[in-house]
Amino acid sequence: MSHETDAQDLQRFWEVEDAGVTTNLSDKTFLEQYSSSHITWQEDGSYTARFPWKDDHPPLPNSYSICQGRMRSLETYDKILKEQVDRGFIEQVTSTSSSAVHYIPHLPVLKDSNQPGLNDYLLTGPPFLIDLGSIILRFRLNKYGVSTDIEKAFLHISLHVKDRDFTTFLWLSDPSDPSRFQSEEETLQFYSQARSILSAAKFNLRAWAFNSRQLMDITQREGTADKNKLTTVLGVHWNTSLDTLSLTLKGLDHSTTPLTTKREVLQDSSKLFDPLCFLNPISV
Repeated sequence: MSHETDAQDLQRFWEVEDAGVTTNLSDKTFLEQYSSSHITWQEDGSYTARFPWKDDHPPLPNSYSICQGRMRSLETYDKILKEQVDRGFIEQVTSTSSSAVHYIPHLPVLKDSNQPGLNDYLLTGPPFLIDLGSIILRFRLNKYGVSTDIEKAFLHISLHVKDRDFTTFLWLSDPSDPSRFQSEEETLQFYSQARSILSAAKFNLRAWAFNSRQLMDITQREGTADKNKLTTVLGVHWNTSLDTLSLTLKGLDHSTTPLTTKREVLQDSSKLFDPLCFLNPISV
């Protein structure tokens, strides 16, 4: 550990405390060009996307032997894959239609490996994050709050057929935006409209949470209610019964050590996710 490590920890702490990310014009242009040229809307309402390939990239290695060696027979994993096959997220192929094929290993590829991976051949998009602090502040403006989750959102966006051979993997055939409203009527209208609109695009809005007993009863009858006692809103816990926000502090107990160093203080500070700066008066 060195001075440089301490500086990196402190920099990471302030980066976590930053409420948002500013996106410049060139980043927005990249996203607009990618959206218009690589994302298409299908007749059934769903979306299909293509990979943002780098220009003039070399052929992607096949990596079949690596994947074959790393494949494991995991019962839980197998259930997940079977569910994704049943729901149309992945498909079984007996042979590939193209000579350009890349197999994805089930275990992570180490960075010091000489074998390049798929990400090495794709363009890295710019950070395009919404200001979390402003969202949470707007979330507290009106009387009724709403939180929901899109079930398996990214799996409902199809990969273009020309890129599917690059996401091939092996498996054994027999392995042993939160919102807030002024009235319950307006909130219920949003619930119905949001489910209808996203359902048309094959997205299932689930885990709905409200700070209204009447609205929670409706979602519980329809099987769309969040089953957790505390709902996470952009990293902050929302108690819907009390309509309060709270933070989670983990790994901050040093009672077993005789001394606490400055390095430990910085490391613990960087673990705090506090977009609204609740803890600023007592943080480093």
